[in-house]
Amino acid sequence: MIALVACGGKDDDPVDTDTGTDAAADTDGGEADTPEPDVDDDIEPDAVPDVTPDVPEDTTDVTPDVVPDAMDDADADADVTMWPEPLEFALNWPIFDAPADPLAGTDVESCPIYEEEICDGGTVRRCDIYDTDTGAFDDDPDAMLRRAYLYDRWYELYASPDGQSAERHFNTPMEPGTPESEWGDPANFASWGGEGDSAIWTGTALNGFILRYLHTGTEADYQRMEEATRVMLHFFDVTRIPGYLARHHYLLVPDGTPNTDEHMYRYSAGDDDQRDIEDPDTLDFLPDVYGSGLGTPRWSGDPSIDQMNGPMVAFPMVYGLLRDETLREQIAYQMTCYLHRLRRIELINLQENEDALAAFQEYFAGGGLNLDPDDIQFDQLDTIVMYVHPQINTANEDRYDRECGDFIQMEPWRVIDAASPLFIVDVLDLVQDIAREENRPNQINHFYIP
Repeated sequence: MIALVACGGKDDDPVDTDTGTDAAADTDGGEADTPEPDVDDDIEPDAVPDVTPDVPEDTTDVTPDVVPDAMDDADADADVTMWPEPLEFALNWPIFDAPADPLAGTDVESCPIYEEEICDGGTVRRCDIYDTDTGAFDDDPDAMLRRAYLYDRWYELYASPDGQSAERHFNTPMEPGTPESEWGDPANFASWGGEGDSAIWTGTALNGFILRYLHTGTEADYQRMEEATRVMLHFFDVTRIPGYLARHHYLLVPDGTPNTDEHMYRYSAGDDDQRDIEDPDTLDFLPDVYGSGLGTPRWSGDPSIDQMNGPMVAFPMVYGLLRDETLREQIAYQMTCYLHRLRRIELINLQENEDALAAFQEYFAGGGLNLDPDDIQFDQLDTIVMYVHPQINTANEDRYDRECGDFIQMEPWRVIDAASPLFIVDVLDLVQDIAREENRPNQINHFYIP
């Protein structure tokens, strides 16, 4: 059966219900809305998007063809596993094909948020799980399936201000089993936490949005995924530097300003990695409060390599599913500019300085580098190439290169020669640039050693 989300209705109370015990059934379902009479009119009717299916036919296989054929029995029994040559990247692009919408041509309307209710012409409609195999709403969905949809509900309603992932902190203890109506009440909200990691977790959430759409194929889940893609791109847009990712954006407000669970507020300017958004009034995706005069719109910098996992994993997954060509172009632009922004560093003549080679390996790998026999051996290398991401800060903002660049940097930005009498000085300088204790003119956010 296909799990999907559509608009349907039941007679039971949709809020404050237990998620139930874990279950391992083979039952899948989705969400949907049907009428329920005699209810209040205080729910916005546009909470459920119009259904305008535009999904290619004959594209139900959403499994990427990237797994090699199984080896024969002789290979499987061999002492040494022999893997086939990797497939060419071009054969696996796009990674996914868009699924067909199983609700196309039916009178069932898809919806994005499980158990959400709207008032439509004096009738309440609620988002519930719909089984496409039986053509009916599922009154007793699999417990784990329901838990997954509840998690999506809670994330979207209570843990993603302006689409940015964050941890909700409370002003009073919340025991396990506390109903949603209580822990979700804005009166019990204290602050947001984990904003500095919002870029990676927003990308992780987008991964989940993508996989849900691939599973359900509904129009609502497509629109949900597309909007989350826009939000992920905004982490680049707010910096005004092509290919430069922000950790998050927020409003710097005066002390005493009441906090809100609708946006990210900060009450202190923070360190040198916090920067004003340039010309915020020209960015139409920023919330209205950013332009209200209440505070100063800002973005958090110093993106680590794990923050880059947010877009670098999600964007290739979503690219082939997007109908909006502008979004595809923006993804290609930001990812290309990120690649062009990396600066090349070469460490040369390492075989002439065994102590230097050992020290370099210890610093960059420490005790965590476990090499296989056929891997590159550090003690045999004479040259090591690094690509680093240069940081913008107050020590270099007047001369920081904000252009996208034309190509990957092939000529070295810095050369550190192990045969030079200045080798130790140059290495210490590099180490200080990588460290985060202070912002330096050549500060480095993160690095790759191919």
